[in-house]
Amino acid sequence: MSGLLAGIRIVDFTHTLAGLFGAMLLADQGAEVIKVEPRQFGGKGVGARFHTRWSQGSADLRFIHLNRNKKGLGLNLKSPEGRQVFHDLAARSDVVLDNFRPDVMTRLGIDYENLCPLNPRIICCSVTAFGTMGPYANRPAADVVMQGHAGTLSMAGEAGQPINSSVPLADLSAGMLLSQGVTSALFYRERTGKGQRMEVSLLGATLCMLYYEGTHFLNSGTPPVPVGTKYRGVPLVGIFHTADGFITLMAITEDNWRDLCRVLERPDLLEDPRFTDQQKRVENLETLNQVVEEIFYTRPAAYWIKCLAEDVPCGPVNTLDQTFADSHVMGMGMVGKTIYDGQEYRIIGNPIRNSAFPEPTYAPPPSLGEHTEEVLTNILGYSAEQMSRLREAEAI
Repeated sequence: MSGLLAGIRIVDFTHTLAGLFGAMLLADQGAEVIKVEPRQFGGKGVGARFHTRWSQGSADLRFIHLNRNKKGLGLNLKSPEGRQVFHDLAARSDVVLDNFRPDVMTRLGIDYENLCPLNPRIICCSVTAFGTMGPYANRPAADVVMQGHAGTLSMAGEAGQPINSSVPLADLSAGMLLSQGVTSALFYRERTGKGQRMEVSLLGATLCMLYYEGTHFLNSGTPPVPVGTKYRGVPLVGIFHTADGFITLMAITEDNWRDLCRVLERPDLLEDPRFTDQQKRVENLETLNQVVEEIFYTRPAAYWIKCLAEDVPCGPVNTLDQTFADSHVMGMGMVGKTIYDGQEYRIIGNPIRNSAFPEPTYAPPPSLGEHTEEVLTNILGYSAEQMSRLREAEAI
């Protein structure tokens, strides 16, 4: 496969969203990602092949999306022969990804300490829940649990009623940080020749996403309240009612404010002593939001977007059918196609564009163990006799 990371080989043990998503991003950039699954049933978690409510045709759509551009290796790591296969593969690979609990890789003998003597250039990256140290290190977790621990749920919704995010923030942010961390480690290795062990935790990734709210609390000691539909610290930022629905708005600069007053046909607001500068608008945040929203109620969303969008950041609150009917969205190349089990599927594409490889490609996800023979014979150089012995031992 071509791409910026062509020539990089990654062994992917992950089966939860964060690891699978991070590995997918690396595969999209041209890395050879070899997905390792139990040889008989294809694993568990969101990367598994069983039927779920996200299934269409013969596969879980999450599996199709997350495992595009990857190869498939069926391997029994509980057998000595299977572990030897992995050791041979790690010796010829650049990166190993896993999302096991901290003790599992050590127990199987496939952790960094065991792999480094075989391949000093190896980069081992683990996705954990709470990290590898501390009282929570061995607890199981999920995205919503991490968001609860990190405090993001307390800032969503209305007062007294936290709501879950519709997007798995902890998992996806950890996956993006994994891919960024791996590429940084590869660059470091290019300069030094040294591999290393890395870790990305779901909790750490979610804490990282707290951004200004977390920094504000650390310096003020005041926990943020739920934001509801408006930002709590800046006026004219959030979701506003219109005559027939909603729009999003972010009018924070002086130019934005003047343009907004012009479109609202309320030049008097520019002279209102409560709103003459940003500090006063912040001090009178709730009043200003209410005044503007009452005006937005008088006309439909499309009118306001047409009048504002060229000068003030604003837009619709789309449902997904509206999102993917938008000619701009469809012109961005963000909808790709791939084939699995003889059926064509549309998938969300990768947003990274580069001039060296301008056209992204999305190879089908592998069937269970589809590339086992290719990996063992072409990469590891195993003979037909060795392959036969591994099958007899039920290692592959």
